[in-house]
Amino acid sequence: MTTQQPDALRLADELNGLCIAEFAWPLLNEAAAELRRLHDVLGKAHALNRIRSQRITELERVNAQLLEACETLAGLPGTEEWLATLRLAVEQARAAIAAAKEMK
Repeated sequence: MTTQQPDALRLADELNGLCIAEFAWPLLNEAAAELRRLHDVLGKAHALNRIRSQRITELERVNAQLLEACETLAGLPGTEEWLATLRLAVEQARAAIAAAKEMK
């Protein structure tokens, strides 16, 4: 099984391997170095996007917890059942707040 080299790195290697007039070498070397630098930047951007995607998933989970607590509060009647429901909403809110604090 062969590992295919990314195009930017392949082109950089090809630029460095060209038989060109001596005056063009500095430009070709600079172009090859820039291709390698851009490849590295792209790799770091992909890693950052993965981290951001995980963070969004965590925030969506906490948001769902907060929404559940708010929906519970919005549906409160005015009886003894109200107190039990209020206690449940407070517990849900506390759990969502704790989850949010864990993400810092």
